[in-house]
Amino acid sequence: RTWAPLTTDQLALARRHGLMVLQGIWVDQKVNYSSPAFQSVLLQSIRREVERAKGQDAILAFLVGNELSPEHVYATGTQQTESLLHAAASAVKEIDPSRLVSYANWPQLAWLDHAMWDLIGFNVYPYYPASVAHSFGFRGYVEYLKRQMAPNRPLVVTEVGLSVSPKPGRMPGLGGLTPAQQAQQLLA
Repeated sequence: RTWAPLTTDQLALARRHGLMVLQGIWVDQKVNYSSPAFQSVLLQSIRREVERAKGQDAILAFLVGNELSPEHVYATGTQQTESLLHAAASAVKEIDPSRLVSYANWPQLAWLDHAMWDLIGFNVYPYYPASVAHSFGFRGYVEYLKRQMAPNRPLVVTEVGLSVSPKPGRMPGLGGLTPAQQAQQLLA
């Protein structure tokens, strides 16, 4: 899984080693998603990248965006944000109709419409939301996501783990852990 497109040489290396890539196309997380200028630039970027990567058999799917900012989704509006995501999926399909496309969503925006995606990508962490650590447990949460978000499509966990930031965050597991502590908590 990448956050930005791999080069042609990197994709060739993946193919030589039998790897399939979830090729990321970055979407700025902190903008007005309904801005016509932003939408135009984003859709041009998506079309350019899909055209460049057309025929690359090491790409399993394009992930258009990662963890959009809830504040910006609320400010822009749900309908406008979902409209942009639909347009992003359509931009991929216009150029490469057989290519799978998705978005790397996260718990804060689980309620966004997923109808346009071929597979459901979700970033899942053992420390967030609290329901993972305190109610469902990690496996139960992934099973819940499958039932609720992707009952008829594949669910792909697009990120998992503990934060590697050096400073502790506001919740347990979010930064400040040594590599040994991260390994121990992930195994737990």
